Amino acid sequence: MSNLSPEIFFDIDDTLLNNYKAFEQAMMEVFPKLLDTVNIKELYLKFRETSERCFQALSGRKLPEGCMNRLRLKSCFLGVSTLSNEECQKFVASYKKYQTRLQLEEEVQSFLIACQQSGVKLGIISNGRIETQREKIKQLGLEAYISSERVVISEEVGRMKPDERIFEYVEERFELVPENTIYIGDSLKNDMRPTHARFWQSYWFNPFKQVSGEQPFKKEITSFDELSNELFHGD
Repeated sequence: MSNLSPEIFFDIDDTLLNNYKAFEQAMMEVFPKLLDTVNIKELYLKFRETSERCFQALSGRKLPEGCMNRLRLKSCFLGVSTLSNEECQKFVASYKKYQTRLQLEEEVQSFLIACQQSGVKLGIISNGRIETQREKIKQLGLEAYISSERVVISEEVGRMKPDERIFEYVEERFELVPENTIYIGDSLKNDMRPTHARFWQSYWFNPFKQVSGEQPFKKEITSFDELSNELFHGD
């Protein structure tokens, strides 16, 4: 292990949890006719972006979940297909079904085991509702690697990424040295910019190899195997 920080924190969705697999399966089940006319990866990235915007814009409002789902799906498919409310319901049901079946990717599990064996302290910082995110942690079996006390969810603390104050809260709560703390996440806006601004070691998890015109991060990685090589087997 080389120059590895004693503290590593992760995002959940699209970092530890591969939601793209559930989206792809839902597309094949609900919209098979669209598969030949759309780029599923590009559509998923748009779905992820609209989901993030909707969640942040509507956070704290008492909007029924069904309304939120229709908003993000219709926005995502704008220019691709006009979805009825019934189609939205079918897709969301299918996506959730496959999402609840997701497990840790083998390379993610191997990385967590390597961290555990090296005595590295791990944690999570995630946007979302407490019940939803805690259920994902249980589903992935993350409790075997990450103490529940080191899980920080935006709804619990009243701060949401990219607000730097949620990272400041984590620094104070766990007595972190920012320069010696690693954060691994998929979002430039929510994960990289605020952690980079607070002098954390920010690793951008970018499996879709998106192009960025900026570099608010220490390193870009496309897989956890690459991350493992960078942190455990680097010079």
